[in-house]
Amino acid sequence: MNFLRNLFGKKQSDSVPQSDLVLAEEYFTKAAGYAMRQNNQPEDWQKAIDLLNEAVRLNPKHAKAQMSLVMCYGGKLDFDSARRHYEILKKLDPNLANRLAQTPIGMQILRGGDVISF
Repeated sequence: MNFLRNLFGKKQSDSVPQSDLVLAEEYFTKAAGYAMRQNNQPEDWQKAIDLLNEAVRLNPKHAKAQMSLVMCYGGKLDFDSARRHYEILKKLDPNLANRLAQTPIGMQILRGGDVISF
């Protein structure tokens, strides 16, 4: 077992205490509630961002929380912060970052706006 761990590296759970992983997931789930509201107000985005920042503080390798930060900062039209978190996401999970970049909303965020409202 140690041979395989040395060969493939530590798992995410090896470097982060289990209690932090659980708590980070709770913050992530709670943030989704704010981010998924219809007709989001700036304070909804900010609540989600605060929760997601706490999630990544507890678990710095939480790629989905980083992706959600990209989306939430994009929702607030803070494209510089969105791109900063996108760069973190690319390092954590290049495939997830690529999928996000290929979505219409991801393209808008990464281009720096050009927001289309319907």
